[in-house]
Amino acid sequence: MVGAALLMGLEADFRAHGQTPYVGDSPSVVAIVADEAKRAGPDAIVVAGSSRSEYDIDAPTLSAALGGRRVFQLGQSGEPCMPVLEEFVNTTNFAGTIICGVEPTGLFGFGERDRERTGEPRYPLPSERWDDRLALRARFYLEKHIVILGRDPRAYFGRLAGHGTWPPPPPPRNVRATDRVSRLTFGTGPLDTTAADIRNAGLFEIGGGRATTPDELSATIDYLNALVRRFAARGGRVVWVELPRSGRTRAVEDRRYPRAQYWDKFAARVEPAGSAFTVSDSPALAAFNCPDGSHLDAAAAIPFTQELAAALASRILPLKKPGT
Repeated sequence: MVGAALLMGLEADFRAHGQTPYVGDSPSVVAIVADEAKRAGPDAIVVAGSSRSEYDIDAPTLSAALGGRRVFQLGQSGEPCMPVLEEFVNTTNFAGTIICGVEPTGLFGFGERDRERTGEPRYPLPSERWDDRLALRARFYLEKHIVILGRDPRAYFGRLAGHGTWPPPPPPRNVRATDRVSRLTFGTGPLDTTAADIRNAGLFEIGGGRATTPDELSATIDYLNALVRRFAARGGRVVWVELPRSGRTRAVEDRRYPRAQYWDKFAARVEPAGSAFTVSDSPALAAFNCPDGSHLDAAAAIPFTQELAAALASRILPLKKPGT
């Protein structure tokens, strides 16, 4: 009884400070989103790529901006978009649009590309057994209704005792297990964004190994174009988007992978023609800043995605009207 009363008191206090339920992310959630995407129709959109895709592209916002299309967020930290592209092209009948969010290290680093070409090791999408899915659905139900299940109360002891400020309430939105929206917040909390930028810059200084040679870059493009052609043969389409970066992180990536030698050559040859673009070429998109050098704040992801949708509209498959 005492434990139940304590939990009820915590729940009331969290709600009194504007906190709302949300469903936590996990590989199991990715598995469910991937399975739903594989069964979706030709108007569906899959977002693939590393943490930049996951944090920068807000799936519900993109869906609303593109007329209600179903959008499946499959970005995963540390994993490039190509394994998702491979899996959807080679093992499914999916025939919608795949947005490949890319960054220079994942696209042009030899280590990443060598794995893609040789096939080992792979980055397979997570999968779940049927009984795991039942347990996961039950967890989703509880997390959609109970605020404290989505948070660790130990991290809020000071706030509960009246010390420190509570984070602002998240933007109002429906709580769905498959939305997978960013909650990366830099404006409140202890994160030192300068230190984070230095850390990310250091990771990208050595990440992916050496830069690919011109011949290796050409082989990568040939490999990806073969996948795109197979996908296009059944009606699918791929869009390549180089996502934002800032500060020291951007300086490292620009130095290691000069645009003229890498991105421009990739964009000129990758298929379909005109399907690759960088946010650097759009003043509206380039204006967004990554506080840690590599990711947008969750609050910025929504307006960024709205601007991105306008740039994507002419590049994705047209929305089919009912009965056509």
